[in-house]
Amino acid sequence: MSERKHSEQESTNKVCDYPPDSKSKELKLLTKDPAYVCRDCGRSATSHENLCRPERMFSTW
Repeated sequence: MSERKHSEQESTNKVCDYPPDSKSKELKLLTKDPAYVCRDCGRSATSHENLCRPERMFSTW
């Protein structure tokens, strides 16, 4: 897994780039109702475009 640095003042569309303790409003929007998970860091996002190595989450029902 590669380590990524991201300042909350910078604009990014990759959830993986945000620090774990981020309280960014943009991050909250990107992760609302997640459908994908990153195979590298395990973060989740609504769209596959917002993760570095996305994988579709599967429903258990």
